[in-house]
Amino acid sequence: MRDACVDGSLHEGGAVKPAVERPRSEDAWPPTRPVLLFDGVCHLCQRTVQFVVRRERAPELLFCPLQSEAGKRLLREGGLETDYRDSLVVWERGRVLTASDAALAIARRLRAPWRWAGVLCVLPRNWRDAVYALIARRRYRWFGRDDAVCPLPDAAARARVLGDPPAFTT
Repeated sequence: MRDACVDGSLHEGGAVKPAVERPRSEDAWPPTRPVLLFDGVCHLCQRTVQFVVRRERAPELLFCPLQSEAGKRLLREGGLETDYRDSLVVWERGRVLTASDAALAIARRLRAPWRWAGVLCVLPRNWRDAVYALIARRRYRWFGRDDAVCPLPDAAARARVLGDPPAFTT
């Protein structure tokens, strides 16, 4: 079903917005750029953030651990419980995408060939979400978890973090 897809509206008809400098503080609330919220203690989720940083077409996304105060605030504003940890979340202007919809929205922001994964939106959402949930339920067992920091490749990537910056290092 086409309406089950996350269309290009999250990035203005497929055109990626250029990177814009933003203040590190939460004074500019709510964020004007899309935010990828992730489980900050999950190794798979941390690696996903690193993967996205290295493969984005333009440095557009901000990043925020779900456990941070900023993450909880975005979850609440998006209509999710503040203890939500079931999937990645893409937050944009109060609209939230979760599970496979979030993953496909992220894929569309990446360089080829990774963005081609967006064609999976033609599959029914319940099928996509079932596969996503299978991996998500086992992510700690398969990939590990701890309260260690999430390494980001450079200062420019760390500047795109909302919330508790000590969770990220070089």
